Amino acid sequence: MKVTLPAASEKKEEEKKTEEMTETNFAASLQQLRSGIDRRLVRVHPVNYHMGRTMRRQFSNWSVLLPGFKELQAVDWQSVVQAAASEDVSVDRALGCFLGMVAGDSVGAPLEFTPATGKPVKQRGRDESYVKFDADAFHYHKEENAFGLERGQWTDDASMGLCLAESMLARGVYHGGDARVRFHMWWFFGYCNAFRHDSHQRSSVGLGGNIGQSLQDLVLRYTNRFAEHVPGRYEATGEDAGNGSLMRLAPVPIRYHADVELAMNTAEESSYATHPGPGAAHCCRFVAFFICKALERPQDDTTDIATFTDSVIKEFLAGCDGNRSLGSLLQSKPPSRKEACWNWKADRLLIEETLANRGSFYNGYPVSAEYFGSYCMDGLAMALWALVHSESMTDCILKTVNLRGDADTTGSIAGQLAGAFYGYSSFCQDSCGKKILKDIRQWDPLYELELRALLLHQDGANGAKEAARSLSANAKGTTPQSAAMAPKPSCAEDPSNMRGKY
Repeated sequence: MKVTLPAASEKKEEEKKTEEMTETNFAASLQQLRSGIDRRLVRVHPVNYHMGRTMRRQFSNWSVLLPGFKELQAVDWQSVVQAAASEDVSVDRALGCFLGMVAGDSVGAPLEFTPATGKPVKQRGRDESYVKFDADAFHYHKEENAFGLERGQWTDDASMGLCLAESMLARGVYHGGDARVRFHMWWFFGYCNAFRHDSHQRSSVGLGGNIGQSLQDLVLRYTNRFAEHVPGRYEATGEDAGNGSLMRLAPVPIRYHADVELAMNTAEESSYATHPGPGAAHCCRFVAFFICKALERPQDDTTDIATFTDSVIKEFLAGCDGNRSLGSLLQSKPPSRKEACWNWKADRLLIEETLANRGSFYNGYPVSAEYFGSYCMDGLAMALWALVHSESMTDCILKTVNLRGDADTTGSIAGQLAGAFYGYSSFCQDSCGKKILKDIRQWDPLYELELRALLLHQDGANGAKEAARSLSANAKGTTPQSAAMAPKPSCAEDPSNMRGKY
C-alpha cells in the first residue's frame, strides 16, 4: 500500500498546532470535557418501545459528550486529538483501534451482501470485472450499498461500539444492563447512529438476527424497566455465535488496556449481552487480548505484523484451556474441509471451497455467499488473513472488505486489529486513509469518535494507577481517599463473578 505523506507546509502547520495545544495543556480540555459527561440518560429513561416523536428525536441527537461541548465551544478538538496521539504511542494506537472499527464498517458497508470470494482481487487499477473498492480511484465497482448510505456513514457495527463506549464513559465501568438498554435505544430511537449530522435523519440500519432477538427480549420482558433492573446477559437456549459482539468490541480493550485479564473477562461478558453462544465470547477474549498487547507494545518495537500476530496467539493459547474451534482457527489448522477458510496463513483464503464443502446448511444455519463471514470464526479468519497479508491499517481494511460477504463487519473487526497495531497517525498520513477519514468527518464534525477513545484510554490508565495505589495502601493498612470513593462494581461488573476462562 503506497503511503503519501502530507505536503511540507501542511505538515508544518499541523505540528505548530500540536505544539500550541501541548503548551496550553490539552489534558485540561479533556478533563473539562469529562466533567461534563451526561451520566443520566439511561438511568432516567427505561426500556420503552412506545415513545413520542419528540423523545425519539432527542435520543437520535444525543451524545454523552454534548454538555461538555457546549461549555468548551472555543476548543480546537482536532488539535487536542493530535497532541494526545503525539505524546503517547499507546493513545495513538487506541485511536487507531477505535477509528478502525468505524472505518472498516463505513468502507465495507457498500460491499455488504455481495457474494464473498477468496480469489485474488486487484485492489488498485481500473479492472472493473470485480465487485470491489478501488483504492487508487477511491471508487466502488458494482457496489450493493443496500442501505443507501452516503460515503463515510456507518451501520450497526460502529453504532453499537459507540453505545458501548458511551455506556462505559457514563458508568465508569462496563455495565451490561446499561449497555443493553443503549443498544435498544440505538435501534429503536437512532441513538449513536450515523445520521445525527445528516439533514435527512434516518432510522438506524444494519440490525443482525442474533442481536435483533436480544433486543426483542428486552421489549418483551423488561419494558418500563431501568438499566439497573435489566440483566447484563441475554439469556437464551440457543448457541448463536455470530460476529456481532466482535464488530463493536474496541471500547472494551481500550478501557481496560492496563489489565489484560480484566479486558478479556469484560470482552467475554459484553458478548453475552447479545450472543448466548460461547464461541463468540471466546473470540472476543482473543481480540481483546490482541488489542491490549498491541496497545502496550514498546514505542521502538519493530516487529512486523505477522511475527507479532504469531507471538500473541502463542501467548494467548498458552494461557487458556482452549476452545477447540478457536484453537484450530488461531493455529490456522482447519478441523475439516468445511472450515477450509480458517487457514488464514495461506496466500489465498479458500472461501469458495468452504462454501462448496458446507453445502446448504452449516451449524444449523443456511449457507450463503452473501452473508459469508457472519459466523464469528469465519469473520475472525477473514480479518486475520488480511492482517498478516497487509502492510498498513488501510491495506488491511481494503483487503478485508474486498473479500465481500459480510464486509462491513469483517472490515470493522480487521480495522480494530490493524488500528491497534499501526496506530491513528499512520492512518491519517496514508493517502487513502485521509480520504476515508474525510468522509467520516462529515458525520462526526466535533471529533467525538476520537474523543471517546481518548477518554476511555485515560480511564484505563487512571484505573491502573488507582489499583496500584490501593494495593500499596492495603499493604500499609490504609485506604486512599480516591480509592475509597471509587464506585463499587455490581455483580455483573465484578470479574470474579464473570464467566471463567475457557
